[in-house]
Amino acid sequence: MTILSVRSISSWTVFIAVLLCVSWSCRTAPRAESGPESDVTSQKESTVPTPEKTDRSLLPLSRVLPVLSAPPTASDHDDTSERAVRSIEQARELFDQQRYTEAVGQIEKALRYSPQSYSAHMLMVRVCLKTQDFAAAAEHAEKARRINPGNAEAYFLLGQAQSLRGETESAVTTLRTCLLCSDVRKNPVLPALVHYTLAKSLEGSGYLTASIEEYERFHNEVEIVSNQQDLDPMAVAEARSFLLPSWMAMGSIDERLGQPLAAAEALSRAAELDLQNGSLYRRAATLYAAAGKTDQAVHLARQLLVHDPSGLELLETIRRNANQEALLIDDLKDLAAQHPGQFFIADALSREYIQRQQFNDAIQVLRDFLLRQRGHADTLIALSLLYARQQQWNASIGALG
Repeated sequence: MTILSVRSISSWTVFIAVLLCVSWSCRTAPRAESGPESDVTSQKESTVPTPEKTDRSLLPLSRVLPVLSAPPTASDHDDTSERAVRSIEQARELFDQQRYTEAVGQIEKALRYSPQSYSAHMLMVRVCLKTQDFAAAAEHAEKARRINPGNAEAYFLLGQAQSLRGETESAVTTLRTCLLCSDVRKNPVLPALVHYTLAKSLEGSGYLTASIEEYERFHNEVEIVSNQQDLDPMAVAEARSFLLPSWMAMGSIDERLGQPLAAAEALSRAAELDLQNGSLYRRAATLYAAAGKTDQAVHLARQLLVHDPSGLELLETIRRNANQEALLIDDLKDLAAQHPGQFFIADALSREYIQRQQFNDAIQVLRDFLLRQRGHADTLIALSLLYARQQQWNASIGALG
C-alpha cells in the first residue's frame, strides 16, 4: 500500500478546496438576465430600440436603409457594332408589332455581334417585361447597368424587374439609387414612373409611411408632366394610367395605418377617376363617416346614387348614425328634383314620409312622379297600396284602373 507524502496530501487538499469555492460561487452568483438585479449595461441594451425592432411601417423614406450615394455620371457610350445595330433596329420593329419571340431572336443575334451592347440589353429587358419573363429582364437590366453604371433608365428597368419578381427590398435600393442618377430627368416622364414603382416596392416591403410619401411624389410628377405640351402624349398617358391604382393604394395604406380621414380622401380621388366603381364611393363615404366628416360622406353617397341605387341605403345609414334623420327628407327631395325620372328615389322619399306618418306627403310624391312618368307600373302599385293603407278603397282601386 502506497503511503502519500504530507506535501502531496497538502497539494490535493488545496486543489479540492479551490474547486469547491469555484463551484459554490457559480451556484450563488446572480444571473444577469434573471431579474431586477441585472447589471445596468444589460438593462440599457434591452431598452434601446434596434433597427430590427423598429416598426418599419412608420418609418419615413429618409430613415429607410441603407444610406445610398449617387452613382457615377451617366455616359452615352454604347459598344454596338453596325451589324448589331441592324439587328436591334429589326428587333424594335418586331417589338412594336408585338412579335416578341422574333424580337428576342434578333436581339440575341445582336448580342452575338456585340456582347457589351447597352442598347441590345435594354431592348431585351423591355421584351422580357412584356412576356413576363422577369428573371431574364432582371438579368439583362443588371448587365446594362454594369455597362453604363450611371444610367437612370437601366436602374429603373432593373428595379421594375426586381419588384415584379417580388424582390421588393432589392427594388427599393435600386430605385432609390435611380433617383440619384445625374440623367434621371433626361426623360421628363421617368421620375414619375420611378416614384410609382418605388412606392409599390416600399409598400410590398412593409414601409407603409415611406410608400405614402412616394405616391405623393408620383402625383406631383404627373401633374408636372401633364402641364407640359411638348412631351410625348403616349408617355404622359402611361404615367397618368397609374393615378387610379396609386390613389387606391394610398387609401388602403392609410386605412391600415388607422387614418380613416386620409384614407377617405385618397379613395374619393380614386372614385373621381372611376365613376362607375360603386365600391370606391361606399368605402370612401364609410371612412368619412367614421372620421366624423358627415357632410363629405353624404356628398359621396349622393354621387353614388346617380348610377347605383345602393347609394340610397348608404345615405340613410350615414344620416341615422349621425343622428341627422331630419335631414334625410331634404336629401331625398333634392335628389328627386335632380333626377326626376328615377323611381327608386321617389319611392324612397315616399317611404320616408310614411315612416313619419306623413301620408299625404307620401301620396303627393308618387302622384308627382306619375305626372312625369304616366302609367309607370311600380308607381301605380305603390300608390294603390298607400291608399289602401289609408282605407281609401275607391282611390286604391282607381290608382290601378
